Amino acid sequence: MKKLKTKILLGLVFLLIVIFLLSTTGIFSIYYLSEDSKAIIKDNYASVEHSTRMLDAIENIFTLQLSRLENANKDTALVKAINDSLQNKKEEFVKYLGYQKNNITESGEDKIVSNVIDSYHRFINVIDSINYQADNFNTYDVDKLKSSYITATSSIEEIYKLNMTAIYNKNAVANKTADNVSLYMAIAATSSILITIVFIFYFPSYITTPITELTKKIKDISNKKYDQRIDIQTNDELNTLADAFNIMAIKLQEYQAQQFDELLLEKRRMETLLANLQDGTLLLDNTFNILHANHKFCQLSGLSITELLGTKITDLKKNNQFLTQINSLDIKNILHSKNKKAKPFSLLINNRTEYFQILLLDISKENRLDTYVEPSGYIILIQNITKYEERDLAKTNLIATISHELKTPLSSINLSIKLLEDDRVGELNKEQKGLTESIKIQSNRILNLVNEVLDFTQAETGHIKLKIKPCEVSDIVELGTFAILMLINEKEINLNISIPDDISKVKCDLEKTVWVIVNLLNNAVRYSSQKGKIKISAKSENKFVTISIKDEGPGVSVEEQSRIFEKYVKSKSESAKGTGLGLAIAKEFVEVQGGIIGVESTPGKGSTFYFTLPTT
Repeated sequence: MKKLKTKILLGLVFLLIVIFLLSTTGIFSIYYLSEDSKAIIKDNYASVEHSTRMLDAIENIFTLQLSRLENANKDTALVKAINDSLQNKKEEFVKYLGYQKNNITESGEDKIVSNVIDSYHRFINVIDSINYQADNFNTYDVDKLKSSYITATSSIEEIYKLNMTAIYNKNAVANKTADNVSLYMAIAATSSILITIVFIFYFPSYITTPITELTKKIKDISNKKYDQRIDIQTNDELNTLADAFNIMAIKLQEYQAQQFDELLLEKRRMETLLANLQDGTLLLDNTFNILHANHKFCQLSGLSITELLGTKITDLKKNNQFLTQINSLDIKNILHSKNKKAKPFSLLINNRTEYFQILLLDISKENRLDTYVEPSGYIILIQNITKYEERDLAKTNLIATISHELKTPLSSINLSIKLLEDDRVGELNKEQKGLTESIKIQSNRILNLVNEVLDFTQAETGHIKLKIKPCEVSDIVELGTFAILMLINEKEINLNISIPDDISKVKCDLEKTVWVIVNLLNNAVRYSSQKGKIKISAKSENKFVTISIKDEGPGVSVEEQSRIFEKYVKSKSESAKGTGLGLAIAKEFVEVQGGIIGVESTPGKGSTFYFTLPTT
């Protein structure tokens, strides 16, 4: 079985061979062309050069000889100079003649060189015979000199013509070779290009077609089309991969069938469970379409299961008060709330008021990456909380009654103490004054306890009556500070108030918010040392104003920080007094106004209590 890697390697080797053949053809063609050019330049050019030099030399010899004859009976020095020049030109001729004799390149050139040698010797002999006769030469001798000169020159010109003809012929051969090289290179290049184009179009398809088919089938599998199969006959790794894919698809198809049966069983179980729930239950998909509703929900809504299924929850007809409540649900805001509950509502059923609480649960997908994943659906539970509301109402009435019954004797006690302290009744001694002061303090503690219990009961049952209006942050802090100014002065507290002039107004109930300031500031003063420091600050951030109260007291332990706003929880500090309801009431007051309350503390370094209120 050939491997895919081997096929790719063979394809690359094939391209390498094509490139090698093309390169080799070009190199050899250029080599032959170069050799032809060298032949033209090296051999024949040398012969042309030698023949040209010999022609120049023999012409100079002839000219000098004529000059010597003309000046034979004249200046001896001039004759001597002419003789020296003649000798030099003879030596030059002989030198180039020797070069030419050793550079025979063409057929018949050696015979021409021999003729040149013979004609040159005859020419020199004529010169020597004329010079020997000195003053007795005649016109015949001059004609004989010219004849021998012409003969020698003609022989040399034959060498020149022979080599020039050879140069022309070789140049023609070189041109023909160049034309052939161009033709061969064009043929080789065209063939290589055609072969490469065919290879480029065929070979990648040969490799990628099975991969493309495999990719398409994998996408189909990812879309749960488990009936896909691949038929690849490539006899390589892709064939093995296709076989493995087919086995996987068969297994997935079997698993899908099994899962479908299990899901069908689970669906029936869930429907049975929902049908038997005492609470009204609604099952939604992630687009808020109704998938299922149990009998209790149908009973409350007055609609049949057929009318509900497939309907978007916001499209339900407002046929009654119950459907109006369901239709107005702000699901996303409820999901982001702390307890995922909507505000309780009441319905008149069979001439009796019943109370209901809507609980919203999201059906989350499994997420292993710790990132947000859109829920796949939602469950709405309509819980009947009538008995709990009736209990809370009874508890509230009981506490209100007890509070009223306690306040009456407490008021009488306080009035009696005031009468005892009045000098008109009679002056009290020191011990009596101590007793009346102790009775007054304990009476006030009981009265504060009764008021706190009553406030918390109202907050816990949601019966807080708010008067929301725009308020200045500085006014809230000023009223809260003024309420315990005497306590601040008694401990000589250094109070620093830092509130920006341009801070936004807040939407709040002034009385309840001042109560929160008083409670937090009172705690800060209580836990601060004599002449301690307390800082009140405020800042705007994200449509909320944060008010902070920072002290330098003993701080709050990490364990206590998580529970400090729960009811009846008090600090473990030895100096701690009170009911443990103050912070719990403050939390209810802040949250009912749309804010949050919290604490930041380092044991031994003080605490910072803060709460937020929405801006106008």
